Amino acid sequence: MYLTNFRIMFGPNVLDQFLAAKGWWSLRKDVSGVSSVGRKWSDLLGGGARKRMKVSFRDAPSELFIVNGPDKIVEEVERWRSDLDS
Repeated sequence: MYLTNFRIMFGPNVLDQFLAAKGWWSLRKDVSGVSSVGRKWSDLLGGGARKRMKVSFRDAPSELFIVNGPDKIVEEVERWRSDLDS
């Protein structure tokens, strides 16, 4: 997960890239919230065995991301979002 002045970006790991996963990004102004999402064993192939990060948007469906230390990343993204309001 990468944060710039204008965008939030996610790059898949090497294995996911091999399986045709693509990078993703969104404009900072479109992000309406972030949170940690607990494990969901029924979504095992979608990363459900791990805690994930959920990014919500103003005018689009939410996205889930598998990141290391999702609680810490959520805090960083919240600080990044709050800087936009300052």
